[in-house]
Amino acid sequence: MDNYLTKWKERYNKKASSRYDFDLDLILKTFDPSKSIAELGGAPFKNTFRIAKERPLLTSFDIKPERFLLTFKNLPFKVEPFNLELDIYEKQEFDGAFLFEVIEHLSRPLPALANANKMLKKEGVFIISTPNLYSYKRIIQFIRGKGFDEAVVHMTKFEKLGHNGHMRLYTHNQLTKLLNKAGFEVVQKQFINHHKRTLLSKLLNKLRISEYMYFTCRKM
Repeated sequence: MDNYLTKWKERYNKKASSRYDFDLDLILKTFDPSKSIAELGGAPFKNTFRIAKERPLLTSFDIKPERFLLTFKNLPFKVEPFNLELDIYEKQEFDGAFLFEVIEHLSRPLPALANANKMLKKEGVFIISTPNLYSYKRIIQFIRGKGFDEAVVHMTKFEKLGHNGHMRLYTHNQLTKLLNKAGFEVVQKQFINHHKRTLLSKLLNKLRISEYMYFTCRKM
């Protein structure tokens, strides 16, 4: 792993620590240990190791897993190099799958979601999370004339990291339509501010203007 990737991984894992805890808890509540689970977009894999300790039937798919894993051997989970947007997966072998903080990085989100659907057994469970386009922070940023996201920063990430920055963000209605089109029924929506547990944060969650959205779905 080169020096840039090492530093990025350290910064990312530190920033995402609260989210990692929430993600792990959600996985444990949703899937029992007997279920086969697919992680779609595993890099940088810190939470993958934590999840695999509790849910051993875990397979992690990533476009370039070798960026962060020196070897694929003797890991507590399976690793599969896989491009969710371009490769085709036909086996329908997983009881569940999750796509955490990935869809906003994809230029072809509908084929990617359709691919995720193909991986699942009948009535398989799918969990997706993504930043909320209409979060209170992005609304304020937009009003101040700075747009919803730092476009130049995200457009230059591929050369440095091996994956895109944010290609686009979604409202909860837009994401619902995408999921329905890909063959999923949304059964639960959660709106979360990971770093805050105040009364104000709870109000933001209720108003659906929190920073992150989590949708739990079932394959139709």
